[in-house]
Amino acid sequence: MKIKITTILVFILLVSACFCQGKGKKNKKKRKASKTTKVSEAKAYTHPKDSDILQKELGIFHILKYNNYNLKKRLTPAERVAVEEMFKKLEKNFQENRYINGISPVIFWNWLEPKEDQYEFASLKRIADLCKKYDKGFKLIIIPGIRSPKWVHKHCETITFEEDGKEYVVPVPWDKGFKKHWKELLTEVNRQFSPYENFAAITLAGANHRWAETDMPRTPDAVKQWEKYGDYKKKTADFWKEMVDFYAETFKKQHIAIHIRVPFAGMYKEYVEIIDRGLKKCPDRITLQNCQLTGTDDNFYSQTYSYVHHYRNSLHVGFQSLTSEMGDPERFGNRQLLIYNMINANAAYIEIFPEDGFNKTYIESFYKEWKNAEEMGAIEYKKLIKKQGKYKESGKKRKVNYSELYHQYH
Repeated sequence: MKIKITTILVFILLVSACFCQGKGKKNKKKRKASKTTKVSEAKAYTHPKDSDILQKELGIFHILKYNNYNLKKRLTPAERVAVEEMFKKLEKNFQENRYINGISPVIFWNWLEPKEDQYEFASLKRIADLCKKYDKGFKLIIIPGIRSPKWVHKHCETITFEEDGKEYVVPVPWDKGFKKHWKELLTEVNRQFSPYENFAAITLAGANHRWAETDMPRTPDAVKQWEKYGDYKKKTADFWKEMVDFYAETFKKQHIAIHIRVPFAGMYKEYVEIIDRGLKKCPDRITLQNCQLTGTDDNFYSQTYSYVHHYRNSLHVGFQSLTSEMGDPERFGNRQLLIYNMINANAAYIEIFPEDGFNKTYIESFYKEWKNAEEMGAIEYKKLIKKQGKYKESGKKRKVNYSELYHQYH
């Protein structure tokens, strides 16, 4: 009897051990599987916050008028009222206009740093705070060129030229003094605004004329002065490559937006090299923007449009409308053709003028037309607007396929 009981107990212990071992192996496998899942999830979502920031530059942005938000230290009562009204209008638009994704404030360097090392960020901080509050993206467009503060001229070489009956001064961009102070400003901008998760993009700048496009003064008297520096086109190209590197290393989360404009006549190959430098340096964060988008005709043969069309499958593409549809309809053209030009280049966003951007009804109708066109695709949408009589061939006299030219440079 004792032997039988002992045998039964041994059997039970053996079964229990096997069960526990099996369960242990099962749990071990489960834990291993769980660990594997977590590792794969980590690989899939390496930088979720960075991805969120980049998503902020998609959709419809409106430009913020140039000097309305510049809070000077001494404002007249009327000026202060105007500024406060502007901020109220902006906040109301964020509250009610669900199809506005963000804003692109245009800022001149002489506003941000009127005196050396004295920065004026108060108004921009208010804008950034509103974007954060309503989850809207913002893209900074900071312009030097003729918008550089006068104190900078004491630290670098400059050229002086006449245009439209006025005299202008532009720093020589490859001058060491200019680069030092320009980089110091950008470093401070990064320190102040990179903590904002809604800071989606910044425009590449440095060698500019009067706006953010990457062109330089090229009047006959200006060119004569550039020629004194020897191979000024190479110096300009080298400067832009240096700035691509600096922006990519300074603004580590934001898109770096290149507003297309050939710096000097004939610099097509050099410009391709500048863009390719961006693709090599920060391939996921480089943006090409055409600021001459219209609906007056098929923009394909436009030089600036050809750049975005050529690179449309390689990087992030955006547009800025040439003018306002509500304020200047003849120059704007028809909306359907403008949207066709957008989707034909795989546009991810568009910057529009304030008159249009502050109109809720306008933005909603624009957004719906854009999304409908995207769903149809460029070929089918082109057929549709042709039937509607809204398509027009390019009006360019020289129908140069620049995209084929860029292929040769690669």
